[in-house]
Amino acid sequence: MVTKRQMRVAVRKSIEHWYQILNWAYAGMPEIILDIAVADNCSLCLACGLNRDLGQDADCAQCPVANKVQRSDCIGTPYGSVKRLAQDAVYDKSPNGPQLVKAIVQEIHFLESLEV
Repeated sequence: MVTKRQMRVAVRKSIEHWYQILNWAYAGMPEIILDIAVADNCSLCLACGLNRDLGQDADCAQCPVANKVQRSDCIGTPYGSVKRLAQDAVYDKSPNGPQLVKAIVQEIHFLESLEV
């Protein structure tokens, strides 16, 4: 079981991670966003037990994101828009930089709104 203190630290680390992702968006590098905006790099997923080496999925029932949206796998959060926009930018060469930045800022605000 994850303590409240551990989860607060994980939320803070997640927010810091998303600020780094925002910097990559400002730099026009969506391919890096696709590489680093994944569960394996999410401090919340890791705090909830994600361990790909051991074949363990995260226990989303412990995650404040899942608790807020009442769904697992970050469904219903701005994360989905970030991933879709980054994929469009990389694979379709879609010039969507401003929309990608906006979606990332929304994800940051969402994470900042979590109550732990």
